[in-house]
This record gives sequence, C-alpha cells and structure tokens, in this order.
Amino acid sequence: MSRKKTFPCGHNGKGRFCHHCAALKASEGASNAGKGDTSSSKDEPDPAEDKEAWRETFEQDPIPLAHLPNKGLVRKARVILEEIGKGAPWHQFNGKRLQHDRNVVSIPLGRRYRILFRTDDGAPQPVEVMSHESYNGTKPGRR
Repeated sequence: MSRKKTFPCGHNGKGRFCHHCAALKASEGASNAGKGDTSSSKDEPDPAEDKEAWRETFEQDPIPLAHLPNKGLVRKARVILEEIGKGAPWHQFNGKRLQHDRNVVSIPLGRRYRILFRTDDGAPQPVEVMSHESYNGTKPGRR
C-alpha cells in the first residue's frame, strides 16, 4: 500500500513521478508540434481531397451505395458485390431466398442493411441495398 508523497515540484501524489507535471509537459509538446514546421503537412493528404476521392468511388458501383451510413458497410457491400460478380455462391454470405418471391436473394450487410439480388436468369444480379426496416416492408401481408 503506497502513501502520498511530495514530489520535487511541490505537488503531492502517489507513484514514481508527478502526473500533473507530466500532463502539462505532454500538452505543451502537443501544442508546440502543431505550431512547428509546416512541411510535414505537405506529406499528409488533404481531408477535402480524400472526401472527394471517396465520393468518386461511388460512380463505379453497380448499384447505389452512397446512402449507407459508414465506410465499413460500403466496403463490405463492395466485397460482396465483387465476389458474387466473380461467381462466388451467395450461400457463403448467408444469403436467403425470399419466401414470397423465390427469385430474390437477400444477403445481410450487418444487422441493419440487406443487399437484394435477382436470380431470374441464373446468375444473381444486384438490385438494391436497403435498410432492414424498408426490407421488411417489401414482404406482403407481414406488417
């Protein structure tokens, strides 16, 4: 059991060093790093350019994915779309046929979103990505 002691700086506390002074030094170091040389900012990408580049990637998608709430879901949807486009079976993504329309396959995209594929001519073709709430609304008589 350790007891409080007085550090050389005059502060009281427990441990090997004064946490108050260490926090002040860390905050001063962080503020000085921000005021320093601006040449390091040239190496970092501009956030506006990153955002514009991200928006441009949506043009290449076979179905609209821009309404998805985060980048993780968009990336997961793109992986699923790419793999199924290459011929991977939709079963490996936990896809299920709809009860009321057996030509439509629903693949979960997280807990709240689904990708719908139509399998009329054999190979699954992406139809749309929708939230689970609107997906449930497509079922006849199930409200």
